[in-house]
Amino acid sequence: MITLNQTPRYHTMKVFIVAFLLVFLISIPHLKALSLVDEVIRKRGTTRSNPASPIDLRVTPGLGSKGYGSARISVITNATNPLINEDADFFTYNKPFQYRWKDKFLHSKYENIISSNNKNSKIININGTNVTINYPIENTGVRGIIIADPCFHGAFMGCTFGGKFQTFERSTALLNAGAKDIDYWMILGDNFYDRYGNLSTTWYDQINLELKSKLFATVAGNHDYWSVGTPILASESDQFGNGHMQFYGMDSIASKNNNVQFLNFSVNPDKQSSGHRMASIENFFSYFKLGNAGFLLYSGGYTYQDTKKYFQEGCEYFKQSKPAVAFIVGVSIAFPYICIYTHKV
Repeated sequence: MITLNQTPRYHTMKVFIVAFLLVFLISIPHLKALSLVDEVIRKRGTTRSNPASPIDLRVTPGLGSKGYGSARISVITNATNPLINEDADFFTYNKPFQYRWKDKFLHSKYENIISSNNKNSKIININGTNVTINYPIENTGVRGIIIADPCFHGAFMGCTFGGKFQTFERSTALLNAGAKDIDYWMILGDNFYDRYGNLSTTWYDQINLELKSKLFATVAGNHDYWSVGTPILASESDQFGNGHMQFYGMDSIASKNNNVQFLNFSVNPDKQSSGHRMASIENFFSYFKLGNAGFLLYSGGYTYQDTKKYFQEGCEYFKQSKPAVAFIVGVSIAFPYICIYTHKV
């Protein structure tokens, strides 16, 4: 099994020279592509002060072991302007981002969506905005959109075809257009190749409330830990997964015993002078069921021994919940992948 923290024993100097040249070549600015992004924002009028959605909402599936039909509801705000009073009171977690992307503030709450009478939707008012959240009835068919490795110009590693294929405009337009016809959507790692959090915010400013109200899930890729994609060239300013885990608000293994303090901040990336500096593995492993489909999401940044017990836990959950199909979703050292397993009900 290939893991991100295992590197071949090549000559150290050769590795650094090749890696440096690679970063230099792919980080050359594409000013035309950058102007295209600015032009899209100008035409749409969806700036930071006037985003496509009145709230920056996340709705992620509850960890499967907690029971079917729950979700984690989160809102991201600017650290200088968080929700206050009754709007903040709805949430059980209200804290500024820790370690990285500190200009942001996270509000979050674990909430049951499917009621005892099997009603599968709930309306919640957040900061004056009514949000309707739907969770598919268990064992019914579901539809979703899954993308991976999204980039546009501005990414630290560059985005070679961002301008040619207009990835910023088209990816956001596609997802917004499909929102009414889907139950969920996912981004499978290397999310915007974003070191500082500004690119993620710029992209999410283009996403409408209808899409943000849908169930969402993500995994962390190697570029979500190290901007260059390898620990060999780790930088002090890399996010090491910390920005990612707070920005997307997944209800992961880390939340199993505490729905309020649902993230594990035990690894301080600024105090790890030796060994890995990645955020705790529990923040990047989750499993759940949507309708008749099961999902197990994990990051390839940790060793087999680190992940084995969580795979066993997820597989036991599938054994008990019996989805018609199960997707094992992760990111290897080079690319995201999905393994599909079926179960005859």
